[in-house]
Amino acid sequence: MPEQTRKDWKEQRVVMELNALRRGPLEKKSRNRKELFSHFVTMIKLIIKFIPLRLLGKNLAKELLYSEEEYYFTDLPIAFDGLRIVHLSDLHLDERPDMILKVNELLKDKSFDLIVITGDLFSFTINNSKEFKIFKDDFYKMLEGLHPIHGIIAVPGNHDSSDLIELLESERVKFLCNQIHYIKKKGQTLQIIGTDDPHYFYSDNSLKVLEEASNHFSVALIHSPELSFEASNAGVKLYLCGHTHGGQIRWPFNYAPVKRIFRAREFYFRRWKYKKMEGFTSTGIGTSAIACRINTRAEVVCQILKRKV
Repeated sequence: MPEQTRKDWKEQRVVMELNALRRGPLEKKSRNRKELFSHFVTMIKLIIKFIPLRLLGKNLAKELLYSEEEYYFTDLPIAFDGLRIVHLSDLHLDERPDMILKVNELLKDKSFDLIVITGDLFSFTINNSKEFKIFKDDFYKMLEGLHPIHGIIAVPGNHDSSDLIELLESERVKFLCNQIHYIKKKGQTLQIIGTDDPHYFYSDNSLKVLEEASNHFSVALIHSPELSFEASNAGVKLYLCGHTHGGQIRWPFNYAPVKRIFRAREFYFRRWKYKKMEGFTSTGIGTSAIACRINTRAEVVCQILKRKV
């Protein structure tokens, strides 16, 4: 069975969370790397503190941009020609509650068929359940009044605990944890493949579910771009992800000192292509570690699928 059952996923994920296992596609992540990242963030904070960029960066982090991207596929089922997918990522709503109403207001007057969320709904959820009631209220406040015809689909990020996923899932919001969701229209099928976060919570079950991509036209929802090579080889047509925040802070010449990924680093910022697969790495909505953005913006992107004649 290519899909992992929710029970099996939960059992596996809980073990990884409790033991602080940080496993990516190629290796186990050690605590040392996490500590190095924390030291680097501290250094950046000190630099920003003493330069005028601090206020600019904080103000830029409050801006929320909307854009649209069009993708053309010769093998897109004709029933899905023009499908509009609103792509949200890296909400970090507990760190950026100011974005809750901004996202809602921005989307209320937009036209779309499906909402997808590629992880990191909140920041502080691993081994922490004290604020879950507040988290749920904030999450659904952001989605209030939004009812796309094909629903709302999300995948876990490295900050999203298995307990949080269970709490947030409902008839309105479906989470894919190494699972597939099928959208049927006029006798044709488009499949959404969603995996667990590959940056910290990778398992071979993610690869197994990706291998089903050749069965139908497939869109992959994965928290980071770190499974892009495997997804392309499996036949995924469109890979939507986030995690990197587009670097969040990029110096002159668009240099990002922190990309937050260990592989596929060339795909850390917005639109890209690998072989025949299209990809998009969202800059996200919230911020993490530092409430600041430089040369990046928070974004909501409508990904539009079109059939190429």
